[in-house]
Amino acid sequence: MKTLTKNIVNRFGAQMPKKSEHTTAKKSGARAVFAFLGLIAAGDLMAASCIRHIYNNSNAPYEVEFNPSAGGYRIWHDHSQNVLRCNFNQGDSQPGSSTKKCFIPPGESATIKFTSTDGRIQGSTKIWDATGRRDHGSYKHAWLNTCDEADYELGLGNFEHSLSQHDVYDLSDPADLDITIKKDSFRGGLATPSRVGALDSAGNLFVKEGDANAAWKLIRNNSDVDAYQIENKRVAIKIGNSLYVSEDALVDVGSGSMTWTHVAGDVRSFQLEGNRIGVLNNDGSLHVKEGALNAPWFSQAQSVTSFQLERERVAALNTANDLWVTEGALGNPWMAVSWEVKEFQLSYDRIAVLDFYNKLHIKEGALDAAWHSHAENVAKFQLDGVRVGVLSYHNTFYAIEGKLDGTWHELGLNIADFDIERDRIAALQTSGKLYIKEGSLTSNSWALISDSVTEFKLNSNRIALLNPLGLFLKPKSIYDDWTLLSNNGNLDFQLSNY
Repeated sequence: MKTLTKNIVNRFGAQMPKKSEHTTAKKSGARAVFAFLGLIAAGDLMAASCIRHIYNNSNAPYEVEFNPSAGGYRIWHDHSQNVLRCNFNQGDSQPGSSTKKCFIPPGESATIKFTSTDGRIQGSTKIWDATGRRDHGSYKHAWLNTCDEADYELGLGNFEHSLSQHDVYDLSDPADLDITIKKDSFRGGLATPSRVGALDSAGNLFVKEGDANAAWKLIRNNSDVDAYQIENKRVAIKIGNSLYVSEDALVDVGSGSMTWTHVAGDVRSFQLEGNRIGVLNNDGSLHVKEGALNAPWFSQAQSVTSFQLERERVAALNTANDLWVTEGALGNPWMAVSWEVKEFQLSYDRIAVLDFYNKLHIKEGALDAAWHSHAENVAKFQLDGVRVGVLSYHNTFYAIEGKLDGTWHELGLNIADFDIERDRIAALQTSGKLYIKEGSLTSNSWALISDSVTEFKLNSNRIALLNPLGLFLKPKSIYDDWTLLSNNGNLDFQLSNY
């Protein structure tokens, strides 16, 4: 499950203890990559503006980032005027930063306002899909005296676009106006191909790919696999203190073998994230590499007890219970963001921490953004896109979506566990009954989909669960029939897309 804590919510609105004040941190470079060229026109004496839109018509979230640069043109990005504004439900992009990020949930759109006080504007744009794959480009704008709504309606924008993933986008007519994202990922869709992994108690690792009825492939047998992770086309396995990774197509050991690259030793824990690999050594040192499997390791931190990779951010909790975060290039400096941290989670540009008073605090945007205090006596929490879920002291489940100062909704009683994936929420009652709801937090009712459930996971549009009869999967709709994947009810299973 993506939930990371241990102790529950009783009431909301708790204030951060004075001793736990979070330090500020500068925002270093970002990450993603997209090719969108929207630009800004300028008036002589007062700021003019151009309104453009990005429509996410896919079933997956995207994140877009704008980095203004001079690049031979005079650039004006007066933060007091909010050079770029993304008007979707979690609010405007952070003012005061030269980098402007927009998280666009599936089915939502971003209204983007470019402004200038004089001259032209240009910069680079990046976008990444929910699997971590990136596209990139640049934007620039020829001189215009105005770029008002009349110009926009008439199609007089003179915006330039540079898009490499042409099949993912639809450009409006004329092409210098809005952009529509039409596919779930830069591979053309999150659901194809999909993988399911299952590790049995003997250390045998099975993976199947594609259709739910596809045959399992035993890719490691009798190898005492302690832990594994499937991320995009990579499969990582930990055997003893050694970490191995393969990028090969799946091969059953009965018909051949996959190439397993030994990437690290003395490993306590590890994580794959996009094309990054992070390892925490037994001595508490954290190391991350990026790119090819034989790429060099970058030493990141010492005295680390836990860590997380999330897109281009790396977070590390040390033995003093201080949380440090770095973002951008692996050589960038670390910033202390919180003290007295018991648990934490990164999700897109949000950071959540649970302190030793069992209070939950969340920030979004730049590393030095303000903290929002959310709940006391928290047992479990989860960030997913613009949603936050918490489980209360009396096993009551709450969720919020959109802005961090929005309204909390009570979603269920007698809840033992939950998971949030896009617009789906799964809640497991203490009785073992599993319920799913889709869409709005308030408008749709819960659907009972199984009972006697011991474990479950949501991934993209799939639902998998374990019960005493085995491992089952619903490939898409909650109303699909269950597919029996294995009659072994004691498996460590994972769902993944690439």
